[in-house]
Amino acid sequence: MRTSLHARVAACARPGLPHVRVGTGPANALQALDLPGGGAFLPVHWGTFSLSTHAWDEPAETHFELAPAHSGLLIMPRLGVAVEPAHAECVTPWWRAVDAVAVKAPAAEPVAETLPTSVPWPLD
Repeated sequence: MRTSLHARVAACARPGLPHVRVGTGPANALQALDLPGGGAFLPVHWGTFSLSTHAWDEPAETHFELAPAHSGLLIMPRLGVAVEPAHAECVTPWWRAVDAVAVKAPAAEPVAETLPTSVPWPLD
């Protein structure tokens, strides 16, 4: 007999068993995905704001490395790109190229603007 998702997740709250808490990290998140039997897995909040001292792409690298050993389908589109889990493609480590993009150097000196001292009325 198959148990419900609620029953399987609730079983994790029993003393002596591993449990999921806020900020589980990539390895524990993948283990938690295995509890209900896998499925689509879309990590969120990585690389969007800083919550730790690790590199911004460390969670992505860990997911990418460990996911094949787990039962879920890893979905990691470029940040801001819409994705349909049922039609997701294999993950490519797009984040590795982000730091390699050349940053345009700022102009040496800002150009001073002269603002008008008065504006004709009416403006139309």
